[in-house]
Amino acid sequence: MSAYRGAVYGVQANIETNDPALCSPSGGSPSFSTAWAMVTPDQPYHWAQSGYVDVGAVNSTFTHGFHYMSQYTQSCRPTCSGVTTVITGSPGTTVHTYSSALRPSDNRIHMTVGSTNLDTVNYDVRNYWASAWGGQFGGETMHTESDVPGTSSDHTTFGHIYKVASDGSLDFFSNLAFAETGSTRYHHNLGNADSGGLFVDIWTNPL
Repeated sequence: MSAYRGAVYGVQANIETNDPALCSPSGGSPSFSTAWAMVTPDQPYHWAQSGYVDVGAVNSTFTHGFHYMSQYTQSCRPTCSGVTTVITGSPGTTVHTYSSALRPSDNRIHMTVGSTNLDTVNYDVRNYWASAWGGQFGGETMHTESDVPGTSSDHTTFGHIYKVASDGSLDFFSNLAFAETGSTRYHHNLGNADSGGLFVDIWTNPL
């Protein structure tokens, strides 16, 4: 995650596609596992993110399967639990560019994969979000028995990690720090990318 700054209006990253294993797959797991690029204000109850997710067969909340994903919080938070999630398509096996950023043309955050708009926040976040925003890049599971995307031999790499300026231009994040993981099986690495900026790796070991 990055520090919160007034000059950050969104995030973008290339995320390697790895389909993670979910807990109890033979029984049709209710779990999910996801990797995402997120923009969030200096408020723990608001965010907008895009990425991909594997959802277990008996999960009653989300569409089963391996899909693109976007999610954002409604303006009524924290007095409500409103979260809007879109799950659609298939990321396949290739690297995709994910973005969650405010567009100056309509003052709305758009969550995209490549040139495809997954969803658009349905309110002007500047009226509800704190003015300082930051970026987060990582993986998440519903249960610690499920794997985050990536293995010891094939990490899930986040590359070309950018912050988005008010005019839509891109610049590398110069500093990122890690939050603690929920399981000792989950691992991460941070370093300088060959192409400039920083990279983040996540993986599960042992599986």
